[in-house]
Amino acid sequence: MKVHLEQLTIRIQLHGYSFGVSEKRYLMSVLQFEFKIDDLPAKKAYRVSANFSVCFGVGRCVLDSIDLVKDFMLPKTLCEWGTGFPIDFSGNSWMQEKGLVGSVLSTSDASALLTILEMTDFLKSTDQCVRSSSIYTPNINGWMNECPNVKTPTSLPTSVSCRIPNICTGIDCCVEIEFLGGRTINIQVLLDPCEGIMSLSIENMQYNLTLMDYTFGKTDHFSLQGAIRIDFNIQNLVIQRKYLLNMNMSLCLESSDPTTCVYSAAILTNTLLPKKPCSMNMDFLKPSFNLSAWQTQNRYGPKLTPEQTHLLWRQLGIEEYVGVGCSVSEPPFTPQTQSGWNVHSNCPVIPPKPDINSFGCYIGSNCSGIACCLQDEITNMSYQFSLEINACDEKILISLEKFTFIISIFDYTMGTKEVARLFGVLELEYMIDELTISGEYVIDLRIKLCYTKGESCVQDIQVMKGLRLPKPMCRLQTGQLPVSGFSLSKWMKDKTEGRVLPKWATELLNSELRLSSYLNDHMCQQADFYPGAGNWNAKGFDFNSFLKSKDVEPSVSTVPALIADQLLERLGVKGFLLSKPCNRSDYTATSSGFEIGLYKCKLCREYLALPASLA
Repeated sequence: MKVHLEQLTIRIQLHGYSFGVSEKRYLMSVLQFEFKIDDLPAKKAYRVSANFSVCFGVGRCVLDSIDLVKDFMLPKTLCEWGTGFPIDFSGNSWMQEKGLVGSVLSTSDASALLTILEMTDFLKSTDQCVRSSSIYTPNINGWMNECPNVKTPTSLPTSVSCRIPNICTGIDCCVEIEFLGGRTINIQVLLDPCEGIMSLSIENMQYNLTLMDYTFGKTDHFSLQGAIRIDFNIQNLVIQRKYLLNMNMSLCLESSDPTTCVYSAAILTNTLLPKKPCSMNMDFLKPSFNLSAWQTQNRYGPKLTPEQTHLLWRQLGIEEYVGVGCSVSEPPFTPQTQSGWNVHSNCPVIPPKPDINSFGCYIGSNCSGIACCLQDEITNMSYQFSLEINACDEKILISLEKFTFIISIFDYTMGTKEVARLFGVLELEYMIDELTISGEYVIDLRIKLCYTKGESCVQDIQVMKGLRLPKPMCRLQTGQLPVSGFSLSKWMKDKTEGRVLPKWATELLNSELRLSSYLNDHMCQQADFYPGAGNWNAKGFDFNSFLKSKDVEPSVSTVPALIADQLLERLGVKGFLLSKPCNRSDYTATSSGFEIGLYKCKLCREYLALPASLA
């Protein structure tokens, strides 16, 4: 993208660009151009808004914020399937002129070829993909597979390393092309069935298109300047909730014959990629399914064989998401510290005793989560459930077998009941509350195993109710920032001008540094604090004068509740007090402190000499 202000030209790379954020560009701080660009893949367009101002020094601008365009829909000029050859070009002719026929290009010759084909603006420079990097290693037959639901595809050519990311419906490959002096090319095909978007990338060139417009089952081509090409065919298996992919990558240098290529590699051959669930609360795929009727129809007994169990999973649509396996008689669910539980010695909690023996649970040393194993008598299989609160990373992790969801703590409303369901079959119902003063989480947890919608579940277990887990202390390291190598001065130079950030830049900075979630929606205002000595709002306070202002005699032994409430508010401590006060009669005094129920509270050494009236 190019921005022109008279003879000033500013080039902005759209690869990795923060769409939807207002930006300003200046010419000597006089001409001010503000713009915002939104990427609309579904409409194959950009939405552009821009305004222009002319300002000389202080005071009002001579020309103040004239709208040039507002929400203007700008069609994408890039062809859907990439870019073609910029010129009539023949690789054979070019190599004959250079005397390079039949040879592998040197680095300089490869660079010259890519320049002639006008590829350099699209290619990565210092950030070229590296096949030996941690992104692609360790691997099996060239594949780094981060998706537990995908069977590793067939072996890749020795010049290709690929990764299946944890989203499962996509691939990221690094292809080393010997003909180009060993240069690597990064290609990506990512499908998002939840958003209905497909993203195609060759190096820095990326194109997004909606899957609603895509015709599944036909072979398509996506190319960079006609030379680097991806040929792919995608089938949408709706019932099985999978994509079937075939894909090749080629380097072709004849504009008159795109099938003549100097390099070609088969990457995917009839590879099945399962679609990840789009919601944490997923109902039965087949609401009419009835387990008893299914068993009768197929003449199966009350207890299923392993083969029959897999058929059942397939009927319910959960086959790709289960099969983790666990045993209540094996670690980490043993050794049991009490009936049905293995609680690490570092975790000072006492969970409730289970009513049945078909499940076991585990609480680890960090004391931040619960994992449970549920044994099913019908299938003789086991299912694993877990809930973990990662307070320091501000996340809640929920797992039902292979199905995992990560929720931001800020997106969860404390004290509300939520449900995670795997197609109605496995269900985890939870409620978390936070006790800020005591530094604890209070958790209710229930797990269910259901095979028939509308009927009682096969298993329905209240794992815990009101169990308190301690909230960990997070290590805050000095100078540690969410963005590695962050520099404020460089960030300001790239994003804006001047020493004071405009509102849009402040919001962008807070977002990138992950501060937004901690900041109040409404900023405090100094004007809200009445003036006092040394910029403090503390005025002289006299208790007797306060009582007299409320028509209460200073000699009174007990202050009326309403006046006491006003006093606490006047002193600024009311907001820190519990809405339900503690009751002294609930506490039993001991030689070392107090006891209430199962909880013991030891007094610190410096408070052991409290007056008897306070004990």
